[in-house]
Amino acid sequence: MADVDKATQSMINNMPEKTGKSLQQWFALIQSKSLKDHGPIMKFLKDGHGVTHGYANTISILYRQQASGGPSSGDDLVEAQYSGGKAAMRPLYEVIVKTVKGFGRDLAPSLVNGSVTRSVHPPATMRWQNACAECGRP
Repeated sequence: MADVDKATQSMINNMPEKTGKSLQQWFALIQSKSLKDHGPIMKFLKDGHGVTHGYANTISILYRQQASGGPSSGDDLVEAQYSGGKAAMRPLYEVIVKTVKGFGRDLAPSLVNGSVTRSVHPPATMRWQNACAECGRP
């Protein structure tokens, strides 16, 4: 698996406990169903297996990255998130990232799930609600 941010790696590590399967098991299951697009993968995971939106979104994004030859860079993910109709929100994102980075080096914004994670003890996560870049659902 390519290098991922700490918050995403934590989700991957917790996936078997939270979803009943490892990331690789989910990949094999998605592949066995010949699913390729974000929406059908999300529906399959959420409706068919009771996976929460956050985990389903992460699994879908990582599966499709793996299927296409590897993950996009962080810059590519941000560019995709704030393109088209969401372009006007990009300056707000930049302010949030700059502000969070000013809190200390132990904080890192996640490019996958819209959260800020503290890497020292005690760990903490701050999440802001926004719509999924792919399907538009919160």
